[in-house]
Amino acid sequence: MLARSRHTLRLAAIGVLVSAPLLASCGFDEATNRINQITAGTTVHADEVTLSNVVIVSEEEGSGTLHGLVASRNADDVITLTGVEGEGVTATDGEIELEPYGRGQLEEAGLRIDGEPVAPGRVLPMTFVFDDGSEVPVDVFVKRACGQYTGLDDAPSADLEIAPSAGAEPADEAVEQVPCPVDEPEPHGEEGEEE
Repeated sequence: MLARSRHTLRLAAIGVLVSAPLLASCGFDEATNRINQITAGTTVHADEVTLSNVVIVSEEEGSGTLHGLVASRNADDVITLTGVEGEGVTATDGEIELEPYGRGQLEEAGLRIDGEPVAPGRVLPMTFVFDDGSEVPVDVFVKRACGQYTGLDDAPSADLEIAPSAGAEPADEAVEQVPCPVDEPEPHGEEGEEE
């Protein structure tokens, strides 16, 4: 009798161990079973290119630096980003040449976006133009240059001529993060005032 109860207990323990992962799973098509790419910027997959985590970092309204990744999805040809366009904004000239399946950082092209619509908190519809004639529309978030974006609004202005210094290398200094301001809610009127 004692041997039979040990055998039953052993089978029950094995059954619990085998079924535990099945019982603890989230079920079918739950969020944990899907790709969930959390980024601060916009990602767009076009025919020939992917633009990933695209944002404009702005220290002051009216101007900002374009950041993000551009990657070629073309196996045969070199593709070049030749410009960025948007309503009410101008972009400095800058190109990024992408080898087949190559990639580049937008900030390395030094693209500065200037214009009245550039202000932290806004989303700007922009078009990325490539030398093969393709145009990729992207809704670009404008982020305030604070917190993780401190020091990233560093592309030269469109009206400045920057001459490279001979033998100059970029400083590798640590940048202290500037805390982001907390927006105070606006009052909805004084006591006794009618709205």
